[in-house]
Amino acid sequence: MLPRTLTVGETVIPLRRRVQRRRTIALHLLPGPVLELRLPRGCPEAVVRRFLDSRRSWVERALPGLPVPRRLEEGAPHPVLGVEYPLRLERAGRYGGEVRDGTLRLTLPGLDEGRVAEALRRFYRTRAERVFAERLSHWCDRLAHWPIGQPGLRLRRMRRRWGSCSRSGEVTLNVRLVERDEALIDLVVVHELCHLLEFNHSRRFYALMDEALPDWRTRSEALDSGALGPDV
Repeated sequence: MLPRTLTVGETVIPLRRRVQRRRTIALHLLPGPVLELRLPRGCPEAVVRRFLDSRRSWVERALPGLPVPRRLEEGAPHPVLGVEYPLRLERAGRYGGEVRDGTLRLTLPGLDEGRVAEALRRFYRTRAERVFAERLSHWCDRLAHWPIGQPGLRLRRMRRRWGSCSRSGEVTLNVRLVERDEALIDLVVVHELCHLLEFNHSRRFYALMDEALPDWRTRSEALDSGALGPDV
């Protein structure tokens, strides 16, 4: 039987396993910390154990740089549109959330961490749906001379990307982008609208970025300086 934990130095890290349609073994270190082991079907146990042993030194080096998990208690700071607000938690019959009086106020049916995390996820998605639709509409109006029409909008929670688009004309934005300020949301929206005309990062793509958002390089530096941290 495969181990449920991996001991690295004095740290015992939970190990969860995912069997996938893949050819190689992969190990991912996630906030918590927790290790996610991704395995091909039918991988022999002895091979997995040797792989884990070979990755201990990598895990030990990576642990200090792991983002600290978000705090979910009363008063913990959480960002909304580039501003940090302390949490205010109130027990109620159903989930709800709003920014009011300098705080992020959540209503939820219980005050345990699981329900607080769920309330935060619901709040961020609701706020993102409204803000992203507004910013996409704003930029489609400003760029009405471009042959892009009004693309569809999807929201997803993504670990490493702020946005993407499809050749069918649909823009996908990371829900967590609503944590950043409006200028950076606009940067990602314009980036994806440019891709609707030029799918690659070609000279034409950058020319479109210069036309639509002349200060996009400065905004990109600001966006890159705040890489995705732990999710809730």
